Amino acid sequence: MGAALSTSSLESLSMDANPLMGDGVAQIADGIKAHSRLRSLSLSRTQAGFEGLYALSKALLRTNSIQVLALAGNGIKELGARSVARSVSLSSLKVLCARDPT
Repeated sequence: MGAALSTSSLESLSMDANPLMGDGVAQIADGIKAHSRLRSLSLSRTQAGFEGLYALSKALLRTNSIQVLALAGNGIKELGARSVARSVSLSSLKVLCARDPT
């Protein structure tokens, strides 16, 4: 998935409610590092876990194209939140949705 994403002309990708787990989200993160056209990425309810969030936060530091990121419903814990927050403050991200239902 990551290799295909890095060569595509996609501007928006929604993988909501797919059980990607940490490894799947990490593969997507690997693909967006070199993808300059992707503006919106939605990974809500994907069971991203810390592994996926960490990989995604590293990818956000390497790309300035993503402006909208949705991570809602992933049960983000403190370490994952810290990782994403650090990247958000250094990226071009304009909208972040990370709310979990209560």
